[in-house]
Amino acid sequence: MPPAATLTRSTILQWALTSRILTVAWCVLSDLLLPDHAATDVERWQADQEAVLPAWLTRPFTRWDAAHLLRVARFGYVTDRDAAFFPLYPCLVHYVTKLLPFLAEAERYVVAGTFVSNACFVLAVLFAYDASLKFRPALADKTALALCATPASVFCSVPYSESLAALLGFGGVALLGRNRPWLASVLFASVAATRSNGCLLAIVVVADGLARSIPKRGRSLQLLGTSMRSALIILPPVAKDLWHFHKSGVARSAFAHAQSSGWGVGLFAYWQFKQIPNFVLAAPSLCLAMIACRDALKRRPPIKRLVADLRAGDDGARLSVIELALAAHAAATAGLCFFVAHVEIATRLLACGCLPFSWALTSVDRPFWRWCVLVFVVVGPAAHCNFLPWT
Repeated sequence: MPPAATLTRSTILQWALTSRILTVAWCVLSDLLLPDHAATDVERWQADQEAVLPAWLTRPFTRWDAAHLLRVARFGYVTDRDAAFFPLYPCLVHYVTKLLPFLAEAERYVVAGTFVSNACFVLAVLFAYDASLKFRPALADKTALALCATPASVFCSVPYSESLAALLGFGGVALLGRNRPWLASVLFASVAATRSNGCLLAIVVVADGLARSIPKRGRSLQLLGTSMRSALIILPPVAKDLWHFHKSGVARSAFAHAQSSGWGVGLFAYWQFKQIPNFVLAAPSLCLAMIACRDALKRRPPIKRLVADLRAGDDGARLSVIELALAAHAAATAGLCFFVAHVEIATRLLACGCLPFSWALTSVDRPFWRWCVLVFVVVGPAAHCNFLPWT
């Protein structure tokens, strides 16, 4: 029997809050100490001329995609490039700005975005802990602490959508562990309204539904429910493209067009010699995704026993199927990053969207991995906040 978790939720909360305070402080300090890289063809956030806060306090949180997301939150979808960003995070930031009338308009969005990201991250750590208690109880404590020092740390403290996606995704996994499939599906659909790769969570929903349908009793209803829950997850990106079609009148996927025309995203499009450093940067995360898949397969019970337990209605067997599906989701995310997307985003997509990634990180106990995490946690904020290509 695996050892019980020993950390209390209040202790985890303290660690998560401390990690965010330190990350935010390091972002500000590194931006003050290091000169900005002269990045080209990037969106730059326009600060207020009569700002209430000093520029050095908000400037580090407006780099790279943060500027795009904040602009969507402020002005809505204006340019073709804006369609690459999904609406839930900007919408949430927009409404949080209503609580900050004492700030100038532009800095209001920066502060709101930074607050939303950090608050969501703290809650995401708690949900990851709860989910791990159901699926990998022996790793629950380490998973929570590993998330506090995640390699994607900087993206969880600047106005990116990673923290919100982690909160919703880990919360959905925790709800599946508690046998709440419809609530879990609503949260997974919300992930799909936050990030495009959220659609991949349909893998987990289908696996959970198939596991529930193996007992003959109520099989048809289970399969119907699974189809409806899967459709719910695919609905947000479809609705987004339909809205863009209604707005522009152009019959195409606005998201795919924005990615291909604005960032050159496409199958094998990133496989260029000049991108080798980015593949090296993503290599540790891609390797951890493979380790996560290997661990899930090693933990899998024999197929005959698994099917027999599912037919008997054993909930532990259902959890085993979901754990395998979570590993498949991690593999699909890694494959998407490796073959289609800008490969360097693999770290933030896997760390903030795939619990098996954190489980794998806690299970490897070699100096190499500790050094990797240290480099990402320390170098990441310094590079990102100074417009170096840490995106």
